[in-house]
Amino acid sequence: MRPIQRLSPDLNQISQIEQHYEKILFGDLIPVLVI
Repeated sequence: MRPIQRLSPDLNQISQIEQHYEKILFGDLIPVLVI
């Protein structure tokens, strides 16, 4: 049970980081593609 409890916060951080990079990538790529 403890390893799962340790992993869950890490997975949450990873998902937040992925969402953050997705916003950056789409924020940078979409204006370039539109132009």
